[in-house]
Amino acid sequence: MPAITKKQKYWLEHFQTAKASGISLAAYAREHQLDAKHFHNWVHLLRKRGLIPQAESTKPSGRFVRVKPVGTAVAPTHAEIVLPNGISLRVPTLSKALLSDFLALEGAK
Repeated sequence: MPAITKKQKYWLEHFQTAKASGISLAAYAREHQLDAKHFHNWVHLLRKRGLIPQAESTKPSGRFVRVKPVGTAVAPTHAEIVLPNGISLRVPTLSKALLSDFLALEGAK
């Protein structure tokens, strides 16, 4: 591994922690109060310098994951959908019709 600066080490450690967590870089940035654009720029630079393998993807798989509620069920006050690019859509309630419309938009790409 080439010699790296303190800044490179800082961002490389964040990248490695984000990858290990299994969440998107954007979600990780939000959770750690990092500027997502700045984080992605550093990941790009670290890749160019050979500190992150080119083949490593920063995007989640895009597959739905079955979720089971834990503990006492409470009626949700809102629903939130987080896209792979980090954009989140929060709505007061998520009806079957709204979810169907959203999925139709995703399939229209």
